[in-house]
Amino acid sequence: METQSPPVLSSEATAVPSRLSRFADWTSIQNLCDRTFYHAEQSDIRMSEVRKAIEYIRGRWSDYSTFMQELREYINQLGITDKSSPTDEDRHALESLLSCSKDWADRSPTQSHSFDAIHLYTSEFGYDTIFALLNVAFRTDAFTEKGQERGLRSAVFLIELLNIDLFNYLLLEPSRSGFQGIVYRGVAFTEEEIKKFRNLATLAVRDRYWSIPLAMMSASTSITTALQFALGQAQKDPTKLPFLWRIHVANLDPDLLQIYNDKFPSSVVTTLCAVPLDGVSGFSKEQEVLLRGPWFQFIRLHEEFVHEAGMDMNVMDLVMLNSNRDHPSVAELGVARGDEARKLFALLVGVSRAMKCKNLAHAYGLAMDADEFGRIYDEQVDRLWSIRSGENPGCSCGMWKIVSGARKGIHLLLKRASF
Repeated sequence: METQSPPVLSSEATAVPSRLSRFADWTSIQNLCDRTFYHAEQSDIRMSEVRKAIEYIRGRWSDYSTFMQELREYINQLGITDKSSPTDEDRHALESLLSCSKDWADRSPTQSHSFDAIHLYTSEFGYDTIFALLNVAFRTDAFTEKGQERGLRSAVFLIELLNIDLFNYLLLEPSRSGFQGIVYRGVAFTEEEIKKFRNLATLAVRDRYWSIPLAMMSASTSITTALQFALGQAQKDPTKLPFLWRIHVANLDPDLLQIYNDKFPSSVVTTLCAVPLDGVSGFSKEQEVLLRGPWFQFIRLHEEFVHEAGMDMNVMDLVMLNSNRDHPSVAELGVARGDEARKLFALLVGVSRAMKCKNLAHAYGLAMDADEFGRIYDEQVDRLWSIRSGENPGCSCGMWKIVSGARKGIHLLLKRASF
């Protein structure tokens, strides 16, 4: 790639507002491309510990005041107010969160609509001094090492407060629910760092993914917002090139979701994985979409002309689904039934994601990758059928019956599960 100088930016753009850094924040490129942090066994172990903390907190919600006091002590231990020189407004926002009483609005209809956690996240102070630190910890083993149980619990509790705000906001503003579309993140990398991303494209299609349980990522529906930080950083450091993430967000196909709802009607499925915040943030022009605990499927890294930047750039295309079961109703299913629900939902998500990836790979002219995604899709469908027909001895009787209830048309249903 021939290195091109970024276009000359206005004085407003070259200032690169530091609050925009969350649209590019990431741990080192080495950690991103280290599969042990985001993939396979290590990620599973980390998620298992996180899940235990979530279950502990949700199962003891009556101990809310204790969890809040632990969170206050944890934040004090970080020395946030000493290191960052927060404004009076920042201090008020933090104290408001640490003094609030929150619950899921579908369980406590009298909940207020203060959204303190969202406001803290979208503030420069809140993100840089609290949420950015948690993101780093959730991407490593910092919270899952022995002796860190209380720190993990406090971190998970804070994320739970943010989850509640997001859920209650979507319940209050249903038009914001079910977001799907394209969002962007912009960052500046050296050529050597970009090569490490290119290595992802050399992996087998099935291995081109990573997940970051509980971590928060900011993206924008505005490519200009995403590019402002990337171009500004590249202009300040000539060794770096602007790099754009183009994230394709899709929902679980409604008919596939119906299969899950028919079997587990009490289990609430949310769209908390991608929530537009422009209606609640104090910075609506940023057109922010908060990506929560994203699971990304890598499609391609491509060099193309980006009109808004006026130059050729490396653009990475990723796919994620905005459907999950992160809600207290999951725990109420019990261990055995909850495991059945988790397995079924994972299969249905796998079907939707594989079809979305197949269509996108085909649109980009990646015929071999599209064929492989097609095979993954077929395998997911076959697994549903094997559960229905009892071919999988590891499934319980309940799981054996899941698909058989929709036997007459399920294959046709799955065949048209597209976006």
